[in-house]
Amino acid sequence: MDTDQILDIISLIICGGLVSFVVGGILYYMLKEKREWNKGICRKCGNPWILQSTEVDYELTEKRIYLCKEGHMCEMTYEFDKR
Repeated sequence: MDTDQILDIISLIICGGLVSFVVGGILYYMLKEKREWNKGICRKCGNPWILQSTEVDYELTEKRIYLCKEGHMCEMTYEFDKR
């Protein structure tokens, strides 16, 4: 193997690692929201979530904020709450 082949392999490993990191991060946050949503029931007290507000942030992502009767908060950006 010459130097160019070694550099190509190293760059592919670094790019693959970055792609894996980004995809893993997206999956982590999706699963975190799904767990927090808990089919519309607060995990801490068992009361249903009530839509408090809807806002659009600087990335044009719609964020919905839910509160339960006890004041626990749940923020949703993925579509788990609309099923």
